[in-house]
Amino acid sequence: MPRFSEYVGESLEELKKITRQKKEPITETIISFSIGKVHLKRTFDYIKSWLVRYKIPYESVNPYLTLFKVIGVKDKYKLMNEIKDLKSYPYFEDGEVSVLRDGNRDYISVIFSPHDELMKPLREIFFNKSIGIMNESAYVKLISIEKDVFPENLWYEMLYSMPNIPNIKPGSVGLLSRRR
Repeated sequence: MPRFSEYVGESLEELKKITRQKKEPITETIISFSIGKVHLKRTFDYIKSWLVRYKIPYESVNPYLTLFKVIGVKDKYKLMNEIKDLKSYPYFEDGEVSVLRDGNRDYISVIFSPHDELMKPLREIFFNKSIGIMNESAYVKLISIEKDVFPENLWYEMLYSMPNIPNIKPGSVGLLSRRR
């Protein structure tokens, strides 16, 4: 009578060894662009005044325009150079203030409409390099606060008199990689 290992083709010890191996963590790469702080200063100051007035603790965040979260980047520098070669960075318009949640932090952010003039060529670069898109968006984090500390009624009062959000133009590209 044949043994079980003959059916499987591997010994029991080899199977145990395979199951003990750890899965390789996935590396995410965030594609973002620098922006001039001066463009969103009025919006930042306005939100900050509400936080100070109602004694809500906050931390300011270095603003940059995040467009994509991707996986499968093999050569960050080569990808960055290809993105730099696009040279056509349009203005992002129609900004809207919103809250993005990341773990136990809320980020008061400006969400922009994704601009296809830049997003489409980036998608083509990712497709040609077999890079998987996990998230496609266009936002700028301005302020970090603890989760659920901004009362909803106060939030809507603040939004009611929010100054117009200016259009922004992306600057130099940056890639941030992290394992998850």
